[in-house]
This record gives sequence, structure tokens and C-alpha cells, in this order.
Amino acid sequence: GLRYVRKSGVGQAVSHQFSALEKAGISVVRRFDPHADIIHINTVFPDSLFMILLARIMRWKVVMWAHSTMEDFRGSFPFSDRLAPLFKHYITFCCNRADAVITPTVYSCRLITEYGVRRPVTALSNGVDTGFFIRNRNRGVYFRKKYGFCADDKIVVTAALPIERKGITEFIELARRMNDVHFVWFGSLEAILIPRKIKAAIAAAPSNVHFAGFVTQAELAGAYSGADCFLFMSREETEGIADLEALSCSIPVVLRDIPAYSGLAEEGLDVCLFHTLDECEERVRHVLSHDMSALSEKERSLAKERDLSLIGQRLSEVYRQIVKREKHDRLP
Repeated sequence: GLRYVRKSGVGQAVSHQFSALEKAGISVVRRFDPHADIIHINTVFPDSLFMILLARIMRWKVVMWAHSTMEDFRGSFPFSDRLAPLFKHYITFCCNRADAVITPTVYSCRLITEYGVRRPVTALSNGVDTGFFIRNRNRGVYFRKKYGFCADDKIVVTAALPIERKGITEFIELARRMNDVHFVWFGSLEAILIPRKIKAAIAAAPSNVHFAGFVTQAELAGAYSGADCFLFMSREETEGIADLEALSCSIPVVLRDIPAYSGLAEEGLDVCLFHTLDECEERVRHVLSHDMSALSEKERSLAKERDLSLIGQRLSEVYRQIVKREKHDRLP
């Protein structure tokens, strides 16, 4: 089911895993291979469950990466609020049939464990390619030129699926308040999955809001290099890959103060966190009118701690632990 999430954070996380494992010297096959040592599952579509159950029968090792929780499933798609409790039981069922479970943050690790997942759960960031996502002046100039922005225009960008949980209605409202600033939303979704309320809000958005749709990673890196602020208004996350990419590009970030970002406050990024829309406007205006170079350096350092080369090492250790447990279980 990877093709269904290719344009989402889960799709990007899978791409990160390929890169991280290759950096760690682990051979990866992208199609089913019965001779593989470990099957790594990232989605919870029916074909994933089938593969997990097949693996149990064939005694293959399974790693399940729990990207989603009941909490962040709510407010996503039509009927998601009603289906959320069922989704919780479903992902718990899947995770309990894996040999190891990985989830991006300590916060999501706690949630998954509280659901009743009895398998070993590891908190491991999705990571970021800090060599690719790095501030680049030429990319930034190209971004402004492509979208028709002037050199002195103030620009706020975000990257997310256009759904309520990601805060798209508040993003539009903030743009309405700050009509002297350009707001750009990167990300798209099939029209059938967008609720009427969101479609109406997008249709009524002021002229300073630009919906750029799905773009390549290179274009995102250019946007982070050319914009003045990265704003992420999501109400619930397990981590947020776009945040890591923005941090890596040293663009000043403004984030909603949600549990997944509690660690950022401890790292000195509390000045970037907000609770209300008024606070958000205050944080954004501060970023746009002050020298944020010190903050940018701190952001880059945080991103480097989550570089894919380090993630690959930790992921390979999870694999080794699975193999080690198997050998131990076989001892007489």
C-alpha cells in the first residue's frame, strides 16, 4: 500500500529508511523476497496485515514502524473521528504480531504502549538528510522567482496534507490577519478525501495564501531556503518530518505546542511554540522582524542529531537485537 501514502509523511519516512539503512551498510530489497531476514512494515493497509500474518506462519522476523496513532488519526479524513477507536485496536493488533515496534518519539512510544502493545517498542526519529536539507541561497532565489515573490516580500511556508488536523483553517485565518505577508501551503490530497469544510475554507482563502500542491524534495529545500518562517500548525503529531527538514535548513520555525514537541522546549526552542492563534501571530511577527541567526544555528544542531546516518546505526541495532533474541530462543 505504499503507493497510497507516497505523498505523505509516511511515504517520506520510508524513503528515509532506505537511505539510512544503506548508510549503515544493510542490504535492502524493495519488493517481497522470501529470503530476506527481516520484513519492515510502515503502513497498516490490509496487504500489510496479510504480510504480517504470513510472516508469523513462515517464522520471518517483522519490524513494525508505528507512524500513526488514534490521536493523530482523528481530524484527518471523512469519518476519521468515528473510526479512530477502531483504528487504535487495529494498530495494536498489528503491532502485537511484530517482533519489534518502532515509533518516532518518546510521546508516541508512550501512547503505543498504553494501547496494550506488548512487543518491545523503541522511540526512533524518522530522521533527516542534513546534507540535502541545508540552506542554499541559489535555491532560495529560485523559489522566490518561481512563485513571483520579490526579494523583500515576507514569506511563511508550511508542508502538510490539507486536512483539519494539520491546522489548515487556522493557517488561512492567520493569513487573513496578516495580509502584508505571503503564506504558502505545500501538500496535496485527493479531492474525495478532503471534507467539505476544508474545501470551502480553501476556496474562500485570501489572495495572500498560495496553495502550491505536492512538490519535490528539492523544491521544498528551496522554499525553506528562500522563505522567512516555517509554520506548522498541526494539532497532533508523532513527530513531523517537515519540521525536521525545516530545522535542517535553518529557517526559523514556529510550531504548535503539542506533546510531540515537548523536547524542543527543553532544547531552547520554547520561543517558537504557541498555544493560541494570537500567540501564533505574535511568534510569527517576532520571527519576521528580528534577527533569528542564533535560533537558526540551534535548529541546525538539533537536526544533525537526527541525521540519517545516525538513524541507520540505531535501526541496524534494532535488527541485531531481533536476531540476537532469536538465537537465544533457539538455545537448549
